[in-house]
Amino acid sequence: MGQEPAPASKRVLYTVYTPPHLQDDERADVWAALYDRGLGETRLVDEQARYSGSTLKMRTRSIGYKGFIMAGSFTDHAEDLVLKWLLTTGTATRPTQWFVGLFTAAPGETGGGTEANGNGYARQAVTFTVSGTSPTVAANSGEIEFDTATGSWGTITHVAVFDAATNGNMITYAELDGAMTIRLGDVFRIPTGDLDITLD
Repeated sequence: MGQEPAPASKRVLYTVYTPPHLQDDERADVWAALYDRGLGETRLVDEQARYSGSTLKMRTRSIGYKGFIMAGSFTDHAEDLVLKWLLTTGTATRPTQWFVGLFTAAPGETGGGTEANGNGYARQAVTFTVSGTSPTVAANSGEIEFDTATGSWGTITHVAVFDAATNGNMITYAELDGAMTIRLGDVFRIPTGDLDITLD
């Protein structure tokens, strides 16, 4: 004899709704994937907004040096050329190009000294215009601009003129009126007419 069903008044009728975030819901994996993708896209947009269009910038500090004068500071090599050219019929091969170099320690009549080196440093070409008497002055006929320093060149105390871009012979030299420290991003410039070589 079977058990009689409970009266209608005693039955409990209910419907269970399972939210998508519960693990036993078939949609859980789909919702999780959509969430992860949306989160990733949000982070990507944020990163693009933060960095888009940004470039690495290097500080550039232009240094224009005025006022140093090379008065009688010729090297032994230059003096030898002058005397041979003026007072003998011997061979004196004149330079056909000239370059300015920067020094952190003093050169002398035999050359020497400590030239700047590395971190973008290189001698720069120069041409001269000669004018006047008592004194006669050779001045640079155009601006001299060194390459941007990619690191420290040290403290520049002297300049010199050479007959070659590397090595070669030093012709004349002088001490700066004031030492100049060249740091990362600096550009050393000599305005037109401000590099003077004087004979009186």
